[in-house]
Amino acid sequence: MNILDFIKKEFNEDSIIFEIGCHMGLDTVKIKQITNTNSYHCFECDPRNVEILKRENIDIILNEIAVYNIDGETDFYQSTGNPGVIFDESILNENDWTASSSIKKPKKHLEITTWCGFTEPIRVKSIRIDTYCKQNSVDKIDFVWMDVQGAEREVFEGFGEMLENTKYIYTEYSDQELYEGGIMSKSDIIKVLGENWQILHNFGNDLLIENKKI
Repeated sequence: MNILDFIKKEFNEDSIIFEIGCHMGLDTVKIKQITNTNSYHCFECDPRNVEILKRENIDIILNEIAVYNIDGETDFYQSTGNPGVIFDESILNENDWTASSSIKKPKKHLEITTWCGFTEPIRVKSIRIDTYCKQNSVDKIDFVWMDVQGAEREVFEGFGEMLENTKYIYTEYSDQELYEGGIMSKSDIIKVLGENWQILHNFGNDLLIENKKI
């Protein structure tokens, strides 16, 4: 299975899509193009990435905020560095490394990826998904694309009752503590989401998960 093929098959202009941690918008552009959805909600709290997203002027609902399990503020660790490789996407070569930033403090990430460093935490605004949905009259979510670097548990907790009204989630998983308290294995994810959820496909480092009740 190819995740973009799945998205193209399952979703359209009427679908409600959330992208949590949209980085510089590389995946955002692809998903927006193949679905043409009118309801694409993006969340990104790294001001460096937000600047690029605004410059790219993608037709999305951009929320400059971290998704978390509390409404308020949280620490955010910005990643820096140069991986020493040339990417096909020129935008990755032209900017500092921002793809590993997280609301979780880095741990094994520092040992595994020695070229990647992290700044002292900055404070960013945070919101729960259920709060956001109430504020914006969103009563269902068709698809969630998550890339939150070890903060999966907190993001899931912030869904609250909206988990019952969410159909698919695509998210990373890890058996290593790359970030402090950030271990989320396949079994951990299902435990947090509940018995109504099942793994539809394992992509190696990412899972496509389905709500069986919808």
